[in-house]
Amino acid sequence: MTYNQKQIQSIMKLLAAHLGKDCEIVLHDFSQGMEHSVSVIENPNVTNRCPGSGISSFGAKILESCQGDMGEGVYNRCITTEDGKVIRTSFAVLRDEMGEMAGILCINQDISQLMMVQRVLQEQMGVQLSNVYMRQGINDVSRLLGISLLESIQQIGKPVAEMTKADKCRAIAFLEERGIFSITKSADRVCEALGITKYFLYSQLGELRKEAPEGEAAGG
Repeated sequence: MTYNQKQIQSIMKLLAAHLGKDCEIVLHDFSQGMEHSVSVIENPNVTNRCPGSGISSFGAKILESCQGDMGEGVYNRCITTEDGKVIRTSFAVLRDEMGEMAGILCINQDISQLMMVQRVLQEQMGVQLSNVYMRQGINDVSRLLGISLLESIQQIGKPVAEMTKADKCRAIAFLEERGIFSITKSADRVCEALGITKYFLYSQLGELRKEAPEGEAAGG
């Protein structure tokens, strides 16, 4: 890699100390291959990896979904891990002198506990954040989608790993009611977050839209 790894490590330590133990900072060096790309990691308890480990399954899915069109990075994706943690992830692309992607610097924040606190606050306030965003005309659709995904999980009241098929259908109905599937690539994000296939998603949307006006279709 051509970037200054020592400086990046210093920044990683700063971020890890400032953001706390639920925020993992990872430097991936792809010259070692995806299977062993973790070069440096701070607060490794979030995904339980160490130097020499591979890229996470959700990280690999994000890279695959971007299909090489990432620009400088990908920000504020919401992913649910196999053990039920809800992870907010962002990463910056690190390029070599030829402009090719040589690695990525990732921030993986476990927001599971924050979601529980948010749910209590919303119950006390009697309002959902996604509705506030819609009323205020916020045009950051990626952020709106992320918030709505978190709220859909909160509505069920259990980690995605413990959700039944019926629970996931309820979460999809919640998102459909808010018009989330009109957002570009929303289907991909929802499938990632809920751990479902596109076939399952579109089948459920078809059921929900049996009475909808002709011509409506899911986004994404």
